Amino acid sequence: MTYRTHTLAVLLTAAMSFSPALAAAKKPAVSVPAVAPTPAVAQTLSYDRVGKGPAVVLIHGLGGDRALWAQEAARLSARYTVISVDLPGHGRSPTPKSLDLKETAQQVAKIIHHEHLSPAVIVGHSMGGTVAAWVPLVAPETARGVLLVDAVLAPIPWTDEDKRKLRVDLNRARITTLRQFYARMTSNATQLDRVISAAQSVSTDTFMAYVDYASDNELDEKVRDIRCPVHLLAGTMLLGDNGDPKKTQAALQQAGYVGIPKFTHEYFAGAKHFLFWDDPTHFNVALDRFIGTISHPSVSGIKGRSKG
Repeated sequence: MTYRTHTLAVLLTAAMSFSPALAAAKKPAVSVPAVAPTPAVAQTLSYDRVGKGPAVVLIHGLGGDRALWAQEAARLSARYTVISVDLPGHGRSPTPKSLDLKETAQQVAKIIHHEHLSPAVIVGHSMGGTVAAWVPLVAPETARGVLLVDAVLAPIPWTDEDKRKLRVDLNRARITTLRQFYARMTSNATQLDRVISAAQSVSTDTFMAYVDYASDNELDEKVRDIRCPVHLLAGTMLLGDNGDPKKTQAALQQAGYVGIPKFTHEYFAGAKHFLFWDDPTHFNVALDRFIGTISHPSVSGIKGRSKG
């Protein structure tokens, strides 16, 4: 199976990659605080709540579930109230009749309101970043700040033939197709099987619905209206491998970030799409810094920086 390569092909894989930490059973044991189950409220997303303090919402990427954030939620819960959600068609969230990530963001906002946690810091990886970026647009009172992890906000140029081939391959040789799809997204080979295992739990129809959405994503036309701080953590798949300022700016424009009023970014040299696998130390420092700064306004603002 060969997919077309073009300028945004690398961005395509970043935007639609699966979230990594579903196969948590293969990870070393993590001490996770007691989780409050999803209450029986009028909402369609399943979620967990742990901890106490300023609110943080964690949104996984395509193919994952809220178990992606188990280690981060456990660590952050010592200082924050942490909400981890399952995207539609993932984990314990039902599959919608039609997919609209703007509506998913509205559901996230409803959870924040229901839990009396406004405003929250919204963290989203990959496709979950699209949802995270929509939240301050649909319910600005719920978003204190947005941290995006290797997410693409612009349309991904999949052709109808690209999508047809992907659907056929997923149905015909699912594991092989997923292995080819993910092998280039992390330098941590030991984690690759976790992604493949995770992705098998998402139906082909659900997977392709997200692909279709990514192809028509209109979020890049709305980003100028985001009023809260937005900080991007990005690796080489999104920003290239040399940190050249001109190339970085071009990549950010292609990915839909130009025009966000309060935007900063941070480069992970040597990390691909799964930043938390390829450079977990840098990732945790960057995550803690942004959440801490945004949740405590007395702390000085985030400044973009590069590592490496």
